[in-house]
Order: sequence, then structure tokens, then C-alpha cells
Amino acid sequence: MDGLMMDYPLTLTHLFRHGVRYFPEQEIVTQRAEGEPHRYTFAQFGARTEQLARALDRIGVHPGDRVGTFAFNTYPHLECYFAIPGKGAVLHTLNIRLFPDDLAFVINDAEDQVIFCERSVLPLLQRIGDRIPSVRLIVLMGEGEADVSGVPETIDYEELIAAADPGGDWPVLDERQAAAMSYTSGTTDRPKGWCTATAPPICTHWRPAPRAGLGCHLTTLCCRWYPCSTSTLGG
Repeated sequence: MDGLMMDYPLTLTHLFRHGVRYFPEQEIVTQRAEGEPHRYTFAQFGARTEQLARALDRIGVHPGDRVGTFAFNTYPHLECYFAIPGKGAVLHTLNIRLFPDDLAFVINDAEDQVIFCERSVLPLLQRIGDRIPSVRLIVLMGEGEADVSGVPETIDYEELIAAADPGGDWPVLDERQAAAMSYTSGTTDRPKGWCTATAPPICTHWRPAPRAGLGCHLTTLCCRWYPCSTSTLGG
């Protein structure tokens, strides 16, 4: 005799589709370092995230590969947050405040292959560019020019996703497989790593909300990055 509970995997792609489908006009706002904030809708976010997911295939990211992010809490970082685990890879949020030795250690320990790096913090990676042999590509996010000497091959984020089309199917993932990883900081000896599956973030952030006005006045604010945080799409 089988139970009557529905068999529905708790993966981030469901959370992603929920926000884009039911709240397409809601805003995501990123406060830039200078000038006016960047604003776009969940629908636009969804299209760009799908483009990034297709682009991950083009740069050779496979399920289980570790992909680092080294950036503030901006709209491209939010797109990474859903596209990378949505494709079955493991999102590794790198702490921009780590000492160079610890930063090199966590990148090597995780065996990151690609790092999405904001241009403003690229000099921090340049300090250890010759000590991270697993990294084969740096994807540069943000505006402006950047000195790319001393780091692996680089590509511009906007150019990367512009070459990919939105749409397409997301892979069917097991809710128990690793979706993200991070490392401790400020502890004794070397940082310690941990992985989370896709189900815990869903249980945490797709929680019941008051019935009145659900999502009607929601705005996602991107101000600064905290590695263990996530935006709640439509809840």
C-alpha cells in the first residue's frame, strides 16, 4: 500500500518557475555603487537566468562541478544563484573577506572550475591567480574595465549570456543532491566546508505567507552579499 503524499521534488527550479510565473512584473532592485539603482522584473530575471543556464553548457559546466561566485549581492549574482544549481552544478559562494591563503585553500579544496567574479574584487583573485590550478575560466561581472593579468582565461558575463537563448528544459534533479557549498571563516585552523541539498532552501524560503496580498507588493532588494542568503521569489 502506497502513501498518499504527493511525490514532488523540492528543487530550486520549482521556486524559480513559481516566482517568474506568478509575479512576472515584480521588481528586483540592485543598488549600484554609483548612480541610479538597476531595476528589472522577475520576467526579465527569468529570461536572463535561462540564458545563463544555457551558457553554462557552452563553457563546459557539468552536473556536480563546483562553480564559484566572488561578488556582492547584485542581479547577475542572483541569476547565478538559480542557474548554477538549477543545472545540477554546485554553487560555491566565496567570501570576499577571506585572507589570500584561506581563499586559495577553499577554491582548491572545492576544486572550483569556473568563478563568476565581480570586476571590483578581481584584484583579490589576482593575488592568488597562480595558486588555483583547478580554475580554468573567470567570468567577469559588473561594469567597467579590469586588468585581467595573473588570472586564468576570462570572459565578460553579458557577452556570455548574450550568446545563449532563453527557454529550454531544466534537468530533473534529485532534491538530495548538492546545490550549494560554503566554508567557515574566523575559525581555528583552515576553513571547513559544507554542502546543502536543494530541499533545505526550499523549506526555509518557500514558506507560507499571509493570504492577503501574497506577493502583491514584493520587491527583491539586492544590496550586499551574504553567502548563506537567498531571495524569496513570490513569498
